[in-house]
Amino acid sequence: MSPRLASFLFFLVNGVVIGTWVAAIPGIKDDLGASGTDFGFALLFAPLGALVAQQVTGQMLVRISSRRILTASALVFPWLVLLPIAAPSLLLVAAALFVFGYTNTTMDVSMNAHGVALEDAGGKSIMSGLHAGWSLGGIVGAMAIALAIAVDVAPLMGAFVVAVLLWLLVVVAARRLGTGSVRTEGASGIHLPSRAVLPLAGLIVLIAFVEGGLTDWGGVYLDEGVGASESVAAMAYAALSLGLFVGRMGGDWVKDRIGAIRLTQLGMLLTAAAIVAFLLVAEPWVGLAGMFVAGLGLANTIPQIFAAAGRIPPGGPSLSAVFTTLTLAFVVGPPLIGVTSDALGIEGAFWLFVVASLVAALLVARVPSAETNPRFRANG
Repeated sequence: MSPRLASFLFFLVNGVVIGTWVAAIPGIKDDLGASGTDFGFALLFAPLGALVAQQVTGQMLVRISSRRILTASALVFPWLVLLPIAAPSLLLVAAALFVFGYTNTTMDVSMNAHGVALEDAGGKSIMSGLHAGWSLGGIVGAMAIALAIAVDVAPLMGAFVVAVLLWLLVVVAARRLGTGSVRTEGASGIHLPSRAVLPLAGLIVLIAFVEGGLTDWGGVYLDEGVGASESVAAMAYAALSLGLFVGRMGGDWVKDRIGAIRLTQLGMLLTAAAIVAFLLVAEPWVGLAGMFVAGLGLANTIPQIFAAAGRIPPGGPSLSAVFTTLTLAFVVGPPLIGVTSDALGIEGAFWLFVVASLVAALLVARVPSAETNPRFRANG
């Protein structure tokens, strides 16, 4: 097993855990009888935990190899999905999500830093391919919970089986990760990110708002906005992840030919068109198809921004800064969509994703740091 394949499997593991949790969201909301506003505020505790982890992990990556941080977090993360699924109240869901978000982000930042190091060492684009593993994992996790619901198996039991299998996979793949990023000799004190990363950080807020919103609320839209069954609603994230996976499988090839900026622009325009289509045609199958096409559009946006940020010295803190702004979008997103859905309906809330997608498509060409980071602008 090569370090690239081992890294792909770690992205896969993270995606399966996220997919398992997201597919369970509509059922948990219904079981707790929570309003959109209350549930939205509970969901924001995951990004709050992530905000704390980002500051810690960025500094750790200056001193500790990405391999060590990634392995440690990946051994813990699969078990944490059980906590929010088993929580009997919104308060406990929120507490569980804080821990879940912290550990997820520690794993996420370190595996992206590891991917950037492998990409630089190999001299060819691999970041979209690695993120394809994450998307494939999302499909597997969401499908596992959807299947459990369809055959009347408790989602908690399904999540437990998934956690056992993922833990075993981590144990095997960790031995083949390779070196990845290495500590900076003589590193001490606090290392701040470069100002050159700020435009990338601003752009990712819009993209993360759209992807995070579709992730958390896609199933709720199919449930409440279209009247789909619970098992069909649980498929929303699987459809989105399938689109992300398909798009990322060819993303490195396309990026090396048209550049990351053009790839990001076209992707956000496609995302906006897909959301408009399933809002105008309120049918479950159109909703699932729209989620798939939106996934295609979003597939190669965030991976390219991560890759660009990770190459702006100091890489760890710069990558962490982008993750921080991404998480801020996740903090604002759940309560904003929850409040809007209570006021205007879930369909009205989803029009915010259309606006954010169009604005991102307009702004990406104006990112100044793309000029100083040719890996974001041109061929890999």
